[in-house]
Amino acid sequence: AAGLSFRQCYTVIMDTKETTNLGQIGSVNMAKVISYCRYTCAMAYQYIGDVLKSVWAFLIALDCGNKSRTSYLDVEVRFCIKEVLYNIHLVALPMFKQHTGLNMFNIISEFFDGLNVDWKTKLIGISSDGFSNNTGSHSGVVT
Repeated sequence: AAGLSFRQCYTVIMDTKETTNLGQIGSVNMAKVISYCRYTCAMAYQYIGDVLKSVWAFLIALDCGNKSRTSYLDVEVRFCIKEVLYNIHLVALPMFKQHTGLNMFNIISEFFDGLNVDWKTKLIGISSDGFSNNTGSHSGVVT
């Protein structure tokens, strides 16, 4: 279900049920699909948190965007395990407040505190799309 909306997940589950003739799945409503998606995301974030605890260091990549009239801060994490470099898209965090460096830092901090409370001790770099609120020399989130 990676990359699918709740509505798309619902359609996939219903199509799978009809295609495989699996009546034991029972009725699937949107609330149940949303629950499955939240559970799956929680498991994935738990796994990523465990990975970040196990690596010696990681980097964060940031990108600001605007879709459907909602601004967001896109967050990726990059780390190396056994000579393999991983670049994982973590989340697109909605930005409801002003796009100041401090607000972005607070959003990122709250998210990473949920993954690994010691994340700041392992962070070795931040890259961004060059948006001034990310890279400002006095108040950018990178600063």
